[in-house]
Amino acid sequence: MRNNKGFAVLEIVVSVSLIAVALFALSGTARLAYRAIGEASDRIRAGFLLEEGFEALKTIRDDSWSSIENLALDQPYYLEFSGGRWNATTSPQLADSLFTRSFTVRAVFRDGTENIAPSGTSDPNTKKVELSVAWSERGRNLQVSGVAYLTNLFLE
Repeated sequence: MRNNKGFAVLEIVVSVSLIAVALFALSGTARLAYRAIGEASDRIRAGFLLEEGFEALKTIRDDSWSSIENLALDQPYYLEFSGGRWNATTSPQLADSLFTRSFTVRAVFRDGTENIAPSGTSDPNTKKVELSVAWSERGRNLQVSGVAYLTNLFLE
């Protein structure tokens, strides 16, 4: 009779230990899932900011082509929304308290058949814009980027 009681206590100790190990493993998995969701959320927000940046640049272009044409080539600029308008500025701007959105304007060249080429005749009515959204996460620097061509649609 006494052996059965000792065996029952041993079964309870083993059962509690197995349950504790399972709960510990589940909490680790939940922590990893929470971190993955946060990283995915930041990447999605950065993608939306990138898309918004291209739309902002089109708005600047539509307001006045000279706003794009007069920007210095190969210099980083940032987008700023003030007074109900998008503007290009050389002062870094923080979006959503985490992201830095910057863009660079580059010259566009055309070959003899009017196709965009690495060299050739400069096209003053087209600019290449490289836009990026950067942020830091857990000691890593992350970035999403894209390229677009802006054209002087109204031939100002």
